[in-house]
Amino acid sequence: FQVVVAALGQPVHGARVTVAWEGPGPHPEVVVRPVGYVETKPDPDNLAEYVGWWPDPLLPPGPVEVAAGETQPLWGTVRAAKGTPAGDHEATVTVEAPGQTPLRLRLTARVLDVDLGFTHLPSLLSLRLDSIRRFYKLDTVTPEIKRRWYEFCLQYRMNPNNIYSTTFYPEEEDLDFCIERGFNAMVIYTPPLRRSTRNRAENL
Repeated sequence: FQVVVAALGQPVHGARVTVAWEGPGPHPEVVVRPVGYVETKPDPDNLAEYVGWWPDPLLPPGPVEVAAGETQPLWGTVRAAKGTPAGDHEATVTVEAPGQTPLRLRLTARVLDVDLGFTHLPSLLSLRLDSIRRFYKLDTVTPEIKRRWYEFCLQYRMNPNNIYSTTFYPEEEDLDFCIERGFNAMVIYTPPLRRSTRNRAENL
C-alpha cells in the first residue's frame, strides 16, 4: 500500500506513518519506507518520454521532511510470515507530524489459508559484491554486509548469484545460511573443455 504526504501550504517536518493492528495476533509484518527519487537526464539511448525525477529506490524507514508544495510517497510492504492466522487482519494507519492533526486510515490485509513455505521458482540474479563495495565506498564487503544482501534478495525470492563471474556466489561458508532462507539455484562456472580430435573449436 502507499501513503502520500502532501505539504500543501507549508513544509511538513518529521512526518511518520505507523500501523497498529487490532485484536489478537500474530498479525502480518509491515515495513513502511519512504520512496526516493532518481534524476534521469537526456540521453540518446533513453527513449523515455519524460526525463527528470523518477520514483525508484525504497529508503530506510524513518520520518520524512516534505517541502512546501511537494509530496512524499511512503511505500508499505505487508508480509504474512509463517504462522499468521488466515482471515482478515484490520489495522489503523496513522499519518502524523509535529504541529499537525493526525490522519487515520483503515488497512485490511487478507491472509489466505495456504502455506507456500520456501516453494518458489528457481531464479538467477547477478548480485555484484564489488559494485556494492564501490557504491557504498567500502574498503571491503564484510561477511555481515554480504549476508544482509543475501537475506534481502531471498526475502523477495531472488537467488543471489553472479551470472557473469567465475567466482561462486554464495560462497561455501554462506550456503547453509542461504539455503535456510530458500536459496534453490546456483550458477556453476566450468572452464573451457580441453580440445581434442573430437572436440574441435567449432563444436565446443
